[in-house]
Amino acid sequence: MDTSTSNQTKFMYLFERISEPIYFSPRGQGEKQFLYVTPLNHLPPNIAKVVIEMRKGIPTDKVESINVSYSSIPYDLTSVKLLPKEAIFSTFNKMHQQCAASLIKIFSEQTTLIDFLSAASISRDEVNSHLWVYSMIRAIILRSDLNEFKLPGIWEIMPDRFLNGSVLSEAKRQARLPQNERSVVVVDRSFSGLDLDPEHKLVYFREDIALNAAHWTWHIVYPLDAPRGQRDRKGELFFKMHHDLIARYDAERLSNGLGRVTPLNIQTFATEASFPKITLENSSSNYGTRAPNTPFQSVNRLMDPNSRTQIDLDDLALWAARINEAIDSGIVISSTGETSSIANEKGIDTLGDILEASDLTPNSKFYGNYHNEGHILSSFCQDPDFRYKENPGVMYSTETAIRDAIFFRWHKHIDNIFLRLKNTLTAYTTDNLVWSDVVVTHFNLQTEDRTPNTLVTYFEQRDIDLSRGLDFGRNSSNNLGPILARFTHLQHEDFLYKFQVRNTSEKSLSGTVRIFMAPRLDEQQVRLTLTQQQILFFEMDKYTVRIRPGLNVYERSSKDSSLTIPWEQSFRDLERNATSCGRGPKHPSLTMPWEHSFHDFIRNPHHLDATKVVCACGWPSHLLIPKGKPEGFACDVFMIITNWEDDRVRRTNSDADLRPCNPSIGFCGILNELFPDKKPMGYPFDRKPRKDSAFTYLEDWMIPNSNMKTVEVSIIHRNATFVFESAVQNVPLINQNESGVVTKNDFGKQASDVISRTVRSTGIGPSSSSSKKYENYNPGKNENSDWVVLGNKRGQSGHLNSETHLESVDYYPSRSHLFQ
Repeated sequence: MDTSTSNQTKFMYLFERISEPIYFSPRGQGEKQFLYVTPLNHLPPNIAKVVIEMRKGIPTDKVESINVSYSSIPYDLTSVKLLPKEAIFSTFNKMHQQCAASLIKIFSEQTTLIDFLSAASISRDEVNSHLWVYSMIRAIILRSDLNEFKLPGIWEIMPDRFLNGSVLSEAKRQARLPQNERSVVVVDRSFSGLDLDPEHKLVYFREDIALNAAHWTWHIVYPLDAPRGQRDRKGELFFKMHHDLIARYDAERLSNGLGRVTPLNIQTFATEASFPKITLENSSSNYGTRAPNTPFQSVNRLMDPNSRTQIDLDDLALWAARINEAIDSGIVISSTGETSSIANEKGIDTLGDILEASDLTPNSKFYGNYHNEGHILSSFCQDPDFRYKENPGVMYSTETAIRDAIFFRWHKHIDNIFLRLKNTLTAYTTDNLVWSDVVVTHFNLQTEDRTPNTLVTYFEQRDIDLSRGLDFGRNSSNNLGPILARFTHLQHEDFLYKFQVRNTSEKSLSGTVRIFMAPRLDEQQVRLTLTQQQILFFEMDKYTVRIRPGLNVYERSSKDSSLTIPWEQSFRDLERNATSCGRGPKHPSLTMPWEHSFHDFIRNPHHLDATKVVCACGWPSHLLIPKGKPEGFACDVFMIITNWEDDRVRRTNSDADLRPCNPSIGFCGILNELFPDKKPMGYPFDRKPRKDSAFTYLEDWMIPNSNMKTVEVSIIHRNATFVFESAVQNVPLINQNESGVVTKNDFGKQASDVISRTVRSTGIGPSSSSSKKYENYNPGKNENSDWVVLGNKRGQSGHLNSETHLESVDYYPSRSHLFQ
């Protein structure tokens, strides 16, 4: 293997344009491009001749070759090719799981990076492309010699799974134009429907690119076939991740005037419709659709070469009855007939393995494949017997399932099964909750320049480069340059947690700070009781603090949440920060003394800079809080500080076994380590409230003058859209967006429209104190400048303050470009 090119580069560009043959053209858009030179004798003779002629026209001064030879370890792709290249890959499908397992095994058997690169490069064009991506990432996670590999955002690798077909079609049209004549393709926020269907009010959440990517990534980090001991508390984390996802969705529903999620009865029908409009790059076909009130039926698609699936609806009913019987009796039966108890704190982990039907389930034949086959059955209900040869719906794939409203109803049903077990456990007593040495005396949330306990959300736009993920059917090896798509997502103003803690002991202590949020009112604007509100609490942050004797004052930024991760890096980001894999210095946090608990790792979870974010598993930072309402959305934020000495978990692996990454601890745990918290996930809201005192609401249940505190906050949604600074380009925009902007015009006029829409939609305008900032504003006047929206200290978005003007929103000309 050529040592002059970093391992990061050699493996990263395998993920670029996965539907285009690897031998076709150079990869990359940095100062230097890279061409994979693979053996020609594995190609048909006519293709090999074309490749030879193409290579003659590639300039050697600007293109570096990555030479690929055959692997020294033979392998057979026959079992992998059982999945057709045009099929929709699904980890819920057993046949697909087996194909992926075969390819992962081939990759894992390549002992050297030279052989691994060979097997990855040559198999890439011979198997289903999305199966290959999944298997490659799984294999890379398992390799210590690629510990520092940085994966580009999955939406750049597989944009067809995250953007609608009309955007991709327009992108391909733009690709035929010279770079200086291209427009940015704007993704219409209402492309999948109108608010005539009330469920469509939630598409900003369900169709959020980063949220769907987070769900896909979680299921890669915690695969169904993970061996026992490799992913600590996997079943429990399956429960916790989906429970918080449902709670967040409930908060979004209440923010939009809708009722909370009702559990799905899969023996009836799907009330909600699904028309995703997602076009698959590998087959040029669409995900299946579903009309309202479509009945669920048994599935027999053995004639479908892409799925080979058969599911009896009665089997799901039988499995559900057996699982509920196990919960009520507290006993599960293994495949060998042995019994074990789940009526304890750790039983939730076993139940998670049973429900997800992972390889860790104690008895797959008896308890079945409940969760996964529910997904499959939901995705085929529009054509259960393949008579119309329809593709499955988006519930079929982990990267698209969240788009379907049925996903949340199905998982609400699954969550209720988990809670059935949780409700059999003894409630937490005062001794389980109170830390007598610690008292939280003050707690509030502060957004800059706003009234305390007021949080603000808005919408933000940013760009992604589609040229890295799509096959544009080129007939030359010339580099296309960027093809940009602009999408809109929810965002919030950063805020601080401010709290004071008194340590009544005479020694310094270490505590675990746990912060949760839940809506305060129900659909009828009636205060939620504790029993109702308990299951609506979702985690916002968890980290450790040092508490010295006496009064301690703390501040914690919402940006530092151990639950969230920032936007994943793009190919362009990684090209700018190209480093050799495995040769960079280790971060100090990864060389802690052996006796330290891994809770140290989450004291400052965002200690790694942007170039070191290599684990993309986590909750999207821009979705930390619900959307809220223009008039304010009432929520309770709860804090409890527990004794770190009781929570701490000893490390089990050396530094060499750890990936130097910045994951979401609460969402994903830590690769190759024990979960860094002994407490049950969701504590203290994972069990029914104690009954040793009479109470109705949250504050009645709380122990006064103790280690816990709650505060009511108001989330205000500003109906305004701002452009993320790196997305602002001096290029035209194309496609009509939700605010009725002209379909195509110069960027200067577009920026003016953003300001005018902001003023109209919020009912605010420049006051006398701020009007001077705008009197000479003319974004179209300087054709050589970009216009960047700046406001708060991070300089990433416009900032609407609590006054009735735009004083804190400034527009400055900038020469910076996303692609320079």
